[in-house]
Amino acid sequence: MQTAAVLRAAFRAADHIVRWGGEEFLVVARFVDRRDAPALAEKIRTALAAHDFRLGDGTTLKRTCSIGFAAYPFAPHQPRAIPWETVVDVADLGLYAAKRGGRNAWVGLEAGDAMDPEKALQRFREDPAAAEAEGAVRVRRAN
Repeated sequence: MQTAAVLRAAFRAADHIVRWGGEEFLVVARFVDRRDAPALAEKIRTALAAHDFRLGDGTTLKRTCSIGFAAYPFAPHQPRAIPWETVVDVADLGLYAAKRGGRNAWVGLEAGDAMDPEKALQRFREDPAAAEAEGAVRVRRAN
């Protein structure tokens, strides 16, 4: 409940915040330029890290989060190439990349210009480092 409250404070009324399973949340930030996604991810990361989570017995905990994000449409030059459901999966790939990178971080994925978006995502699933090096997918990471 406290995480949801922190997220509601970080977003606008026009955005949608959904509990997406166990400890995951899905946020649809509407009418936001994709270039602003890293700043939004950092805002969430720092807000959750700064929050004092208070338990019913009076205990206070500090927690951090890992964030994955992707914009829809995933490939602006081919807006219908990747459905929104797949873009949610792409954000999940970013989430797990952030976790593998040490947690308390964010990773965003964007379509590269080098190949068909579906092939680019398949390449990323097979070999993330190679897909990034080849320009199939651009990866943005917390600094």
